[in-house]
Amino acid sequence: MREKKSCENELKETVARLDTNYAYSAALLKNGDILLKKKDFDGAITAFHNAIEANPNDPIAWVILGNALKETGDIDGAITALNKAIDINSKLLVAWSILGIVLQEKGDIDGAITALNKATEIDPKEFFVWINLGIALHANGDIDEAITAFNKAIEIKPENPNGWSILGNALYAKGDIDGASTAFDKAIEIASKRDAIGLKKLGAFLQDKKYFSVAIHAYRKAREIDPRLNEEMTQKERECQMEEERDGTSLLSER
Repeated sequence: MREKKSCENELKETVARLDTNYAYSAALLKNGDILLKKKDFDGAITAFHNAIEANPNDPIAWVILGNALKETGDIDGAITALNKAIDINSKLLVAWSILGIVLQEKGDIDGAITALNKATEIDPKEFFVWINLGIALHANGDIDEAITAFNKAIEIKPENPNGWSILGNALYAKGDIDGASTAFDKAIEIASKRDAIGLKKLGAFLQDKKYFSVAIHAYRKAREIDPRLNEEMTQKERECQMEEERDGTSLLSER
């Protein structure tokens, strides 16, 4: 009887200690998040390490640490933390998804594709996982597979202009000029229904990829929607024209 009582007391103490550790870890994670938003990366990472020390079997804490290390440029540290999260919970979508992005940043495209494929298996309805998988496949030269991934993303969120714009880029790389033009037009059409900021971002993406004429179209739409952007968007249009003249080419210039 005395032995049973002792076991019960020990169990209660263990549960109480776990509850305390969990609460302490959660508080540290919250504090770390605040520091991260203030760009105090060293303070944030210290807080996340302390949170893990208090509750080392929390996979989310390892993911948060991995993401913070990624932001500071510590790619190897981020990979280690994310793999630790996966060791604890192999079905954690966010860990596989961020790991795929980090591995691609490191230049390990095959590893990135493997991680992102795993993420699609865990949740085939996650838009950004398909987008990131498509980006990795495109970087690997697997254009047809990348297009398939982007189309999967569009099936999930057909009203997201990012899916259409990045699909257009892949279609152009394949040599499907008409398909690329249609995809870019769709991206601009959708973005026009939202706000001028979305069009501004879309224009910047297109300009960076040297689709100057399409970028100008996006910038013009942006200032039509929000006249306050007139001066800024007009300047961006001029930049596109100057870059086109300097480079002597504009992709999809036949628009």
